[in-house]
Amino acid sequence: MAYCLQVDEAVEASVRRVAHEQLSRAVSRLVHGSDNRDDDVHSARKSMKRMRGLVRLVRGPLGKALSGHENDTYRQAAAQLSNLRDATVLISTLESLYEDLPTDLAPSVGAVHAWLIRRHGDAYEAQGPQDETFMEIARGLQVAQARIDDWPLEGCDWPDLAGGIGRVYTRGRAEYDECCWRPSVKSLHDWRKRVKYLTYHTQMLGPIWPGPMRSQEEELGKLGDFLGLDHDCAVLSQVIREQMPTQMLAGDQRRGMIVAIYARRRRVQEECRVLGGKIYAEKPALFLRRLGQYWESWRPQRVVSVHVAESLKVEIDGESAAAGEGSSLIEAPAQHPDSGPSSVTVGEPVSRDLEPVCVVDLPCQTGEGPLWHAEESALYWVDIPRGRLYRYNPATQQNAVVFEREGGAIGGFTIQQDGALLLFMDGGAIGVWREGQDMQLLIDGIEPERDSRFNDVIADPLGRVFCGTMPTADVGGRLYRLDLDGSLTELLDEVGCSNGMGFTPTNDQMYFIDSRTKQVSRFDYDQATGDLRSRAVFADTRDEVGVPDGMTVDAEGCVWCARWDGACLVRYSPTGEQLLRVEFPTQKVSCATFAGPDLEDLYVTTAGGHDRAANGPLAGSLFHLRPGVRGRAEFCSQVEVSL
Repeated sequence: MAYCLQVDEAVEASVRRVAHEQLSRAVSRLVHGSDNRDDDVHSARKSMKRMRGLVRLVRGPLGKALSGHENDTYRQAAAQLSNLRDATVLISTLESLYEDLPTDLAPSVGAVHAWLIRRHGDAYEAQGPQDETFMEIARGLQVAQARIDDWPLEGCDWPDLAGGIGRVYTRGRAEYDECCWRPSVKSLHDWRKRVKYLTYHTQMLGPIWPGPMRSQEEELGKLGDFLGLDHDCAVLSQVIREQMPTQMLAGDQRRGMIVAIYARRRRVQEECRVLGGKIYAEKPALFLRRLGQYWESWRPQRVVSVHVAESLKVEIDGESAAAGEGSSLIEAPAQHPDSGPSSVTVGEPVSRDLEPVCVVDLPCQTGEGPLWHAEESALYWVDIPRGRLYRYNPATQQNAVVFEREGGAIGGFTIQQDGALLLFMDGGAIGVWREGQDMQLLIDGIEPERDSRFNDVIADPLGRVFCGTMPTADVGGRLYRLDLDGSLTELLDEVGCSNGMGFTPTNDQMYFIDSRTKQVSRFDYDQATGDLRSRAVFADTRDEVGVPDGMTVDAEGCVWCARWDGACLVRYSPTGEQLLRVEFPTQKVSCATFAGPDLEDLYVTTAGGHDRAANGPLAGSLFHLRPGVRGRAEFCSQVEVSL
């Protein structure tokens, strides 16, 4: 019979029937097999995944200990077959990429394909005698099957099933947001597992309303296939990079293959993002209410009022939350109370006279990173790709190039406590600049960033520096922390585009922008250790024009965020509410900072000066305005520099 409930069966009978069918099928494929052992392995692993999904669906009545034990049994059985599965799938994954690969890579593709076929044979040989291996797995599954009739499922009904599917949906929704914000091989794989479990739960509940449930199952199937392809491409790339002999694939050819695979992954991930947004559009409470209504119509004799689903407690990772209170990170904008013993009080509306005035008409390609140097009463800023560091004197209204990195970029900088500037450059290089002296390299480069550069940086209250890098064709960007002793710690990887950062007035939360996600995130920040945790979405701009770029925080705790390709600067309240929008006569508004003796001046950098016809006649210039609110002084870095 089908992997689903039956109207003429009690829920517990359907669950036991499905479990017996899946394990019997897996044992049969392993013991008796077919002419194609690859198919046997695939079928057995699929049954194990369905069993894990089934266990999660009835986790409530099974209890945490028993459901965990059963899940481990099926996970370990599938793991014993994983090497065989991977060896087979990598060949078909490469073949699926043929149309996407440049023609000049044809010789490389042939070499990789031949090597993968040889590797496939080696995997089966290394597994040992297949019959012995498969028989051992089958015996373990038969022992597990004998336990099914003892599962405590008496009286199992909709509230129990709703608890299982609610947990899976809620976690999947949170993992979807994580993948939209910072996709990594691990986060995408974790999300894929949740999508698979939700697919199996949808199949089990299919009869409650076949049409809508079948449509949901089909869309989940597409999403699962996309996520599976992404994972297989990631594994293929890693295998080519780390395991394929050098003599079989030269360095340039190897890199070309990896770049092409990475480009395919990016396209697949965009498909996942769009499809995931539709599948997880409902909040968990609404999702459960809808299914509860389907159930009520299907089995009126066993109905539990829909309000039970709404109040249902969903346990996730040992913590209990109402189904409607699950992670809702894709709401726009998210509302979060400010930290501290008392919330920041937002004052009256800022000055109405907010016409930005151009103070330096300069066609910078990427004007960025303005910082006020209080000791010098001057504003420093950069043109990133041209490697130019500027100093603007408001008293004289003079702007000058004070340092230029020949042939390189300056992504950002901080001001050291002694007044020197700490420059963050291309290739992961970090140096110290003092006027009248040659730049002193503190770090000559970071291996993973050889083809990248730093972008946005900020000093924290203790003088450490958070510094983000740009992605390359085959690797995502990263966020590092430069500690006081000059050591680097990687905090985040697979970042789309590291950008603006800032701290709340209580200094216990840090803002961070990954521009590709079009979200402003806020982390809990441990000042003592410099660690970040518990990310939440502060502002979501995916439905708005432009991309969040640089930012600064004012004395009232409000966030001023530049909007690249949005021609504006936006002020948000401490809870993420949009309070004000300042329009600019240029498309690419890049960053802002408060300056002046009382921090009442706001300077804003822009970009796009290399194409003023498209970006505006003042693109790349430095602007000034008086917003009627004071800023907060940026922290100075205190990184140890040996003179």
